[in-house]
Amino acid sequence: MQFKNSRITKYALYAIGEVILVVIGILIALQVNNWNEERKIKTMSRELLLELRSDLQLAVKDLDRCIDANEYLLSNNRKVIGWLENEKPYSPAMDTAFNHMVGWPTPHLPTASYESLKNKGLEIIDNKDLKDEIIELYDSFYSYLINDNDKTGWLYAETISFPIYNKYIRKDLNSRELARPNNYADLVNNDEFLNMLHFLIHYRTSTDGIFKNYKQSTVELIMLLEDELNLN
Repeated sequence: MQFKNSRITKYALYAIGEVILVVIGILIALQVNNWNEERKIKTMSRELLLELRSDLQLAVKDLDRCIDANEYLLSNNRKVIGWLENEKPYSPAMDTAFNHMVGWPTPHLPTASYESLKNKGLEIIDNKDLKDEIIELYDSFYSYLINDNDKTGWLYAETISFPIYNKYIRKDLNSRELARPNNYADLVNNDEFLNMLHFLIHYRTSTDGIFKNYKQSTVELIMLLEDELNLN
């Protein structure tokens, strides 16, 4: 009887050992699977951050383009209003400034990587501060630049500045860089034309600050991205 009980105990211990080994195997498999998933997420996160950095570097170049174009237009607006308010006599040397008075630089900021990041889920970014900076730049700063500031420039140009400009200024058919007033003397006391110039100067001065601030925010975010990428 004692021998039989010993055999049963032996088989029970063996069975328990088998169960324990199976459980350990399952736990190890689950852990390996979790490691693989975490590695996939980290790899995906890194790839998305690299794409985002590339887009932001392109955004800096585009903002530089907008800054240069806006400042050129602003400079011409100030030249023209200075000539008119000081009643400076007309000179053909003014024709370049008269040609480049209206219009506005529209930013073309790449957003594909950010949209991809949102589709994958912003939670794959572990660094909360970095994630918040990304969201603020795209959903606040860039959104304002494209949906508010740029549309203001477009609306004013289409409804006010282009019609007034075409009413008083004639393009040179022999040069894309020259334009001259139909009657320069009449512009000196023309409130409609002067009011347009005052608005353009105000709008372009404000836009210059916006472009430069958002460029700086973009550069700072690139630096944060590079710090994060260097950690991983």
